[in-house]
Amino acid sequence: LEYLRAMSLRNTVKGNSTEGGREAKKNLQEKEKKEKKRLFWYFDAAAAAKTVQLPVTHFDDLRQYSTSFEEGSLPDGFFQKQTPMSLMAEFLCCVQLLLFPGCLLWIWIPVFYLMYALITISSHTWVAFAVPLFVIGVVLLFTRIWFVTFRSTFVPLLYQYFSMKIVWEDGYSPELKSLLLAPPHGVFPFGNLLTLLLWSDYTTNPFLGIAANVLFYFPIIRQLFNWIGIIPAEKHVIVDALAQGHGIGVAPGGIAELFEAGNEKETLVLKKRKGIVKIGLRTGTQMVPCYLFGNTQCLHMLNDKSGRMTSLSRRMRASVTFFWGRFFLPIAFRTPILGVCGRPINVPHPIPAPSNEEIDQYHARVVQGVEDLYHLHQSSYGWREKGLVIK
Repeated sequence: LEYLRAMSLRNTVKGNSTEGGREAKKNLQEKEKKEKKRLFWYFDAAAAAKTVQLPVTHFDDLRQYSTSFEEGSLPDGFFQKQTPMSLMAEFLCCVQLLLFPGCLLWIWIPVFYLMYALITISSHTWVAFAVPLFVIGVVLLFTRIWFVTFRSTFVPLLYQYFSMKIVWEDGYSPELKSLLLAPPHGVFPFGNLLTLLLWSDYTTNPFLGIAANVLFYFPIIRQLFNWIGIIPAEKHVIVDALAQGHGIGVAPGGIAELFEAGNEKETLVLKKRKGIVKIGLRTGTQMVPCYLFGNTQCLHMLNDKSGRMTSLSRRMRASVTFFWGRFFLPIAFRTPILGVCGRPINVPHPIPAPSNEEIDQYHARVVQGVEDLYHLHQSSYGWREKGLVIK
């Protein structure tokens, strides 16, 4: 009996010791996790538009205008504050947005009218040609002047209009050649465009965007995109741009994601988008998971319940839909945009023929990186209760 009592006491002490050890180990792990919080920097492009001299000689110089913070340390809705701007500045932005990208919606009216006038030339006067040619010429001239001459004036106004802020994780540098995988697309990717313009303005590395190939078949649209710095979504074009040292930003969801913009939850089409990852592996280019908060709220679009516009858009490889914003015109709402660049996924060396396993592995890391960024920053953007769906 004494022996059994001794063994029972020993087992009890051992059990308590084991439970205590597990509890201590768990507490230690939680403490280490808290100590290893991810560090981010944020730059208020809208507020700094009047103080930062362009171009900044190096990305590191931008830190003096930026603020560091740890994950979860910012209050809810911190990035939802609108930047104040004068009525005249807001009016200029509305005119600018009506001409571009608004022209993507209405530019076809003078184009088709001109085509109709050419077909029925015998029954039309010179006015039939002058009016559409004048409208098209004004759009081209305005856009050309804006991007070449007045970009330094109008781009800061756009930063203020969208209250543009950008966040990047400590360790990321846009000076290095990289592929920015930045969903969601939205009706029009304003956040992607502003991020590319911002990195191009504040760094020495020029960034390019990607658009559907079919849009480059139209002379007017092609000229607009070339002036902005947008290239066709063709593999050899992207590879050539990377070889020249350009950084490239892309919304992987593309057209399919555009028709998800009106959902109650943020919806990404990402699970099967592996082509851009394959290009990154082949070229040995680091891939940066990103997220653009507010992209899906800038414009409203016609609800495609039947799925006909979605099907037609996929066949044409370009979006076919009707959208509107302020005053029921193609003018974006004053939605604060927050661009977040996460931790780069390094590719040690080019892989000329990556295996399916390697592609899946890196693609999974990209998807996980995008999802992590959303959950890390959704509260600071004021979307604590808004869910995320990845298709």
